[in-house]
Amino acid sequence: MTIKKFQGTTKEEAIKAAKDEFGDQVVIMNIREIHPSGLFGIFRKSTYEVTAAIEDGVKKTKSFESVARDNEMMAAKRESKAEGGHISIAADEEIKVPPVQEGNISQEITQDIPRDSALMQNARNNVNENELQSAFKAVNEVIQSGTIPSVTEAQTYNKNAKIIQPASQGNYMTRETTSQVNQQMTSQVTPQVNQQMNSQINPQVEAQNRNDRVPKGQTNMAFVKMLYNVLLSNEVDEKYINQLIEDMDKVLSSGNSLDYVLSNVYQKLVLNMGKPSVIQFRGKKPMVVFLIGPTGVGKTTTIAKIASKYKLEYNKKVAMVTSDTYRIAATDQLRTYANILDTPLSVVYSPDEINDAIDKLKDHDLILVDTAGFSHKNQEQKEDMKKLLMNLNPAYERAVYLVLSSTTKYKDLKEIIDTYTAFTKFRLIFTKLDETTAYGNILNCKLYSGADLSYVTTGQNVPDDMEVVDTQHIVKQLLGGH
Repeated sequence: MTIKKFQGTTKEEAIKAAKDEFGDQVVIMNIREIHPSGLFGIFRKSTYEVTAAIEDGVKKTKSFESVARDNEMMAAKRESKAEGGHISIAADEEIKVPPVQEGNISQEITQDIPRDSALMQNARNNVNENELQSAFKAVNEVIQSGTIPSVTEAQTYNKNAKIIQPASQGNYMTRETTSQVNQQMTSQVTPQVNQQMNSQINPQVEAQNRNDRVPKGQTNMAFVKMLYNVLLSNEVDEKYINQLIEDMDKVLSSGNSLDYVLSNVYQKLVLNMGKPSVIQFRGKKPMVVFLIGPTGVGKTTTIAKIASKYKLEYNKKVAMVTSDTYRIAATDQLRTYANILDTPLSVVYSPDEINDAIDKLKDHDLILVDTAGFSHKNQEQKEDMKKLLMNLNPAYERAVYLVLSSTTKYKDLKEIIDTYTAFTKFRLIFTKLDETTAYGNILNCKLYSGADLSYVTTGQNVPDDMEVVDTQHIVKQLLGGH
């Protein structure tokens, strides 16, 4: 499968460019309007970008307009050469042209140009959509019934397989392990999965495929297009969508059913989400946990939720420290939570005071440190944060969690991640999941940073609206489930 982007000043121009290169059998995956940026952007017109794809091995037939234009250009060249006296286009001998039978021309042309009949349009649009939605529904039922292996079970398939590559290498999944994972996944998907999925498929679709009324390549392309748009609507980055489709294309080309392919996609996404990394105690006290991140993402409230959960549910001795002296309200808010939970709170006014504060609280199991948010452009605050983390006595166990809002634009999230990656390793916490329906940034940030996921928050209630990230639920949402 070949995927390529085309640009034009209008949608029609961009689509025409795609058809000129790929022919009439091109599948338009996505159309995006690109607004000019910069100070003088308002004086420039928007352009359009079309993402198009074509099945490998498909004969690329030119559109009627393209053929007509080529013929006109050839005719013009002949006329100009004839007028110049260089080349005569007169035949040296009489050419016998057979009489044209009625219907011959149209019959020959339609053998190369795909049919745009009502049946074909229905197969491309409605029928394949029903098939895909049936597969989605079947996967959801299998997930809820618990027949699909958990992340922990899936990760035991190949302990030596490198599931996620470093962000710098940019691969969605290592090519060395893709085929291994596919084989291992195939062996682990129970017969019940295929049985439930196949029972969901519309019998008319199967009949059409058996009778070749709808070419399999067209069915596959419609499936890919719909999956592409589902992931794109959930704000998954196009880079990762294309890498996923590239892997999926190998499974499709092997003749597997669409429902099996979707199940394979589901498993691959769950594996790439990884196993959540939560706060753990290794018998060494105290465990010092820093929550870092930009202003306004909910770090202080998240600390209160974690403190409540570990004190009330796990019976741990919890203490809190705040270095966020830039906002008086943040300190007051945390102090209120500390009073309610009857836990000590210490305030540090400079990075040099962190060890004194921790030493006074070292008889506690868990010490949660709230930090000040800062702009990635503020170098002074960035250095203070770096110093705060580096100053901690190495005798204490520590963990750092980067708190991000799921409502932040991916472009900004990447800048935030880059800023904090420069001086520390971290795990990811996503807040405000109740304020968005698109979970793509969770996958994007996981793959971009290579950091482990941990917790998500879904509201302001302490401690209820926080939980360990459910990667299967996230993937289900990304694939259009509920």
